[in-house]
Amino acid sequence: MGNQELLINIENSIATLTINRPKYGNALSKDNYRAIMEAMKSFEDNEEVRVIIITSTGDNFSAGGDVTQFKVAIETKTHIPCDTVRETGYMIEAIIKNKKPVIAAVEGFAVGAGFGLAMACDFIIVGESSRLIPGFSNMGLPGDTGLIYRLYRAIGSFRTRRHLMLNETINASLAKEYGLAYDVVPDQTVYPTALKLAQKLAQGPYIAYAYQKEMMATIEYPALDEFNQLEAKYMHEASKQANHFEAVEAFLNKRQPNF
Repeated sequence: MGNQELLINIENSIATLTINRPKYGNALSKDNYRAIMEAMKSFEDNEEVRVIIITSTGDNFSAGGDVTQFKVAIETKTHIPCDTVRETGYMIEAIIKNKKPVIAAVEGFAVGAGFGLAMACDFIIVGESSRLIPGFSNMGLPGDTGLIYRLYRAIGSFRTRRHLMLNETINASLAKEYGLAYDVVPDQTVYPTALKLAQKLAQGPYIAYAYQKEMMATIEYPALDEFNQLEAKYMHEASKQANHFEAVEAFLNKRQPNF
């Protein structure tokens, strides 16, 4: 089920959503944001689904936004539309506010929007060599997918500034220390570990889980919609600036940006 870039499997009360763009490091195109959001909503409405796993094919969870699309946006002077950024927020909201527990099975790199996608989940399983990387500053962008909002609430303001502004990597051990990772396991066992956790949750009081998630979302994300609008405004404005142009050129030419 699903399209070629987003694979869906439902079995034994567990829905697995697989990002399938390994050629692009599972970078997310603008179409993927809406597709993931719609898939999450379909799982919420499906009585056969009690738990959701988000994973990916290939070596990396997700390289973030598709830089080739950034290049096209620059050349056509459309830049990054506010609507596209808002779509990233709607995708995250569909995970955060989903009635079903959601598990991220993260292998390899989770960068930018990929990091934001993982952070929206209720549990994050990471491989020993996994890396969580904000990535946005290296693209000359402030950030989307509610990553700043989620990181701030999870690790505090000074740690968020450190990782966001300096683009410092959060490796697996640091993710565990920060409390971001539910578990750190050998790379080859990430999905099996996520599946084992999903099976445990699927046997639990799913109605109580739904109420718990709703209450936690109310506490943790009282201003999520407003933050989404702010992200859209500043991502669009930043995408029109020389810093972003240079960052995209540097990335595509495999060199360091010269800001």
